[in-house]
Amino acid sequence: MILQNYNIVANIYINSNLKLGRLGLQVKDVDGAWVKLHHRQGDFDGACGVYSTIMGLLAIGYISYEDVKVMNSPDKRGKKGQMLSHFLEQQGMIREGYFTRTLAQDIRDYCDDLAVKVHYKEENILDFIHDAIIENQSVVVMVQSKSFCHYVLAVGFEYDKNDDGSDIITKILCLDPDDDLDQSNYWNCFIDTKKELKEDFTCPFVTRKLSDIVRINNIMIIKY
Repeated sequence: MILQNYNIVANIYINSNLKLGRLGLQVKDVDGAWVKLHHRQGDFDGACGVYSTIMGLLAIGYISYEDVKVMNSPDKRGKKGQMLSHFLEQQGMIREGYFTRTLAQDIRDYCDDLAVKVHYKEENILDFIHDAIIENQSVVVMVQSKSFCHYVLAVGFEYDKNDDGSDIITKILCLDPDDDLDQSNYWNCFIDTKKELKEDFTCPFVTRKLSDIVRINNIMIIKY
């Protein structure tokens, strides 16, 4: 997708599993139905890590929209239902937050048909994000500022081109479970990555109601 406005050109890539439809941002769930992807507090209980993980599982077609409706209890006879019960019923409100490695291990413990990998800020995180989104994998991003830690789901990126033709990510486009999503939008927050990630707090993190400076602590990639 190329958006052009006079002399300003933005190169944007969005996970190709997603589309904008009558219900806003949608994805095909495990039942093959086009369903709403973005969820936030009030849709189902859980901390931001749980919200972002559940959206990630929807985005790769691993679970259904019915699975996460508040009035529906997960079917605990299978591993997938046991995992959903763990996240939605047992880990509903986690005041102290959720470590990414714990999230990843919880998924592995229940669902061995998912490949889950955590990458940390010491690694070249932007390359992992780029490749995962291109391959329609889910990328849960954990950011930290001087005042908060937070999880979002990456659904796309804005990029420039290197001299060799490779992509340089300039913004990570995300779904934030702490804010609403307009019906006509693919994302409701972004992380500006133009500055070097080696510095401590250098990435602007922008939503409709918040603008702060964060670092990307780690990411969790989920592949089905």
